[in-house]
Amino acid sequence: MKKIIIVLMILSVSLGVIACSEAKKSVSIGNPEEGMEKEEQVIKDDDFDDDQGALLISDDLREKLDGNRRDSGYELIEDDNKKYIVVYMGEQSSGGYSISIEEIKYEEDLIIVNIIEESPGKDMMVTMALTYPYAVAELDSNEDTTNREVIINTNRK
Repeated sequence: MKKIIIVLMILSVSLGVIACSEAKKSVSIGNPEEGMEKEEQVIKDDDFDDDQGALLISDDLREKLDGNRRDSGYELIEDDNKKYIVVYMGEQSSGGYSISIEEIKYEEDLIIVNIIEESPGKDMMVTMALTYPYAVAELDSNEDTTNREVIINTNRK
């Protein structure tokens, strides 16, 4: 009887570890009718490879992102003649947090970025490790981003 209980405990812990470590690979490409140009591809921090058709980003840019993501906020970055906006959620105490760019609008002197920040539910099983969620979007190459104020609108879930 003890052996059965031990085996069941090991199986349940193993399934929990596997479920928590399963990485989400999601890339969303903006719909022009919702204010995003086709070339504004939104990616998450784990989508830097070519397996899922993700936006390819240089190693130099990836290093910049990894070095700057401890604090919340945003930054505009230029890399390989492409412009990106990066939004950071900052350091979080566990897994289950995410940030995504929902929409980017260009107005006369403004770039308006609508983002969604999600937190884990109270009963959600999460990885117990520090995490640093961020999202990246390639900006419209036809838009001049110099001297434009960036406004970040946050929707929390």
